[in-house]
Amino acid sequence: MKITVTEQKTKKKGQKAQNKVNDLWKQLQFKQRLVEKKRADIDAAMAVYHEKIMPLERDVLNPSIAKLAEKLIVFFSRKSLSNWHRDEMYEWLQSMMHLIGQTDSELARELAMKFNDVVETLTGQTPEERAAAMEEAELRAQQEEQEAQASVFEDDEDEDDFEATIEAIVQAMREKMKKMGSATEDMFGDEGIEEALAEFEAELRQDFKNKAKEDSENKGNGFDGFYDDDSAADFESPFDHKKSKPTSVVNQKWLRSLFRRTAAALHPDKEQDETRKAEKEAIMAKLLDARDREDVAEILSLYAEHVEDGELALSEADSQSVIDALEQQINDIDHTLHFELFDSPMQKFVYDQLHANSKSAKTRKLNAWKKDIQKQETNTLEVLSELKNLSVLKEVLQVRRDSMIDIIY
Repeated sequence: MKITVTEQKTKKKGQKAQNKVNDLWKQLQFKQRLVEKKRADIDAAMAVYHEKIMPLERDVLNPSIAKLAEKLIVFFSRKSLSNWHRDEMYEWLQSMMHLIGQTDSELARELAMKFNDVVETLTGQTPEERAAAMEEAELRAQQEEQEAQASVFEDDEDEDDFEATIEAIVQAMREKMKKMGSATEDMFGDEGIEEALAEFEAELRQDFKNKAKEDSENKGNGFDGFYDDDSAADFESPFDHKKSKPTSVVNQKWLRSLFRRTAAALHPDKEQDETRKAEKEAIMAKLLDARDREDVAEILSLYAEHVEDGELALSEADSQSVIDALEQQINDIDHTLHFELFDSPMQKFVYDQLHANSKSAKTRKLNAWKKDIQKQETNTLEVLSELKNLSVLKEVLQVRRDSMIDIIY
């Protein structure tokens, strides 16, 4: 499409604006092709995943993970396990069920039901009752911690008050656990209760220390007011396009003329051939949609394609409006390329794992993923064979806890 800029004060200035519009137009078309290509690449990667990877995960890896999960569920009810052992096992089982659920939701649901049955037998509570009790306990603990912090930090130098507050909170937690009766004893055992309380006290002390340090560092640095109403109003995200969007150009005279000339060239009502009429109606719908979305590039594209003379003349003011609009659309497409093309984290993960610029590189990535699945299955079965008793289980849980990495095997 040829775009000319008229009515400029100088010929040089007019040529510069014309070149700018044409350069942006070409850049926008290139970016649009990039978006379409990446969408196609994402679809292709997902197709390979569903055909080549998903069956391996479902039929090869899932059964071994399910066997390991079932063994952990059996171990979970043992009274000699401490509180942190069960916490670690719970997180481990969650990871397994999440992984299985990606390819076999029914199997994941069956495992979850088995686990819930064990916990219900152990605690005397249904999953719903347990969730409600945990939520209530968490809210109460938060309130108690806030009250304790308010008391302690009124006078940081009063060590006696600090110790008294810690002791009061721990004692309140001890009394609460006693009130739960046999369910608590079945879950933790006598030693497990004291161990859990000791862990709770240590974490509480650390929280107080962190809060004191944070308050000391932030005192007088202006952070308290950073997110108040006035300062928040001044903050603008680099991707907040609504704030930076240029003034609408759709209602300007030249663009209304552009829209009308394009619509007149299409004029589906005057078309006798039904096939051509349907085609023009579809194009007309695109034109109306572009007008409603203020998509200047789409209107320009349809104009260039369907108006015979194909040349577009812009005034100086209009050329700047088009430049602003095209630059905005380029920014929007850049944002789409980086943040909006993936429907889910899983889709992005599959794309990263399988996409490459050459066929040979794609094959290498696919084979590497297959090999990794086989390795995961082997490692999972090895762990399964090693878990012969509680002593081994506790060693494995200690390794997981020390590594601070959430792995299946």
